Amino acid sequence: MNNLDVRLHLNYGAFVDCPIETLNVGSILAANIALYPAAKSTLKTLNLTDGVTELPESAFEGCSVLEKVTLPSGLKSIGNAAFKNCTRMGDLYAKMAKPFAIDASVFSGVQQHGYCDLHVPQGSKVRYAAMEVWKEFTIITEDAGSAPKRGDVNEDGDVTIADVVAVLNIMAGQ
Repeated sequence: MNNLDVRLHLNYGAFVDCPIETLNVGSILAANIALYPAAKSTLKTLNLTDGVTELPESAFEGCSVLEKVTLPSGLKSIGNAAFKNCTRMGDLYAKMAKPFAIDASVFSGVQQHGYCDLHVPQGSKVRYAAMEVWKEFTIITEDAGSAPKRGDVNEDGDVTIADVVAVLNIMAGQ
């Protein structure tokens, strides 16, 4: 088993002795490498989808061969040391239109200076380059395919009633 798509909560050690190389996670309950201890030394690609809104502390700490990570647009928080010592991470795709504050330990051990490329949505590079911790990535690239959704006035990654309210407030001069 080299690829795994996780949609439901799984018990600790659910995939013991399975060398997982690609992990697609769509639930916060499943977004923790402790559930897949064997994958810690084999996981190369991690794709977190829109069902994941937060990552627990140390969620993927020590995944020594992890090369590519995709963070979803709806992600709101990342726990301390979530990607600590992911020393081979070469590409981080942050699909959030606006970066949020994270602890410096989140990417401790990741080579942010000239090795790991941070890919962000079109139009958000300036925000990432100005935000603590995120700005430590010396290579920040805007990906044209990840532009904010049309109508996403508040730039939270989704078009919702909150965007309508924002437009009404702008029109009212607030």
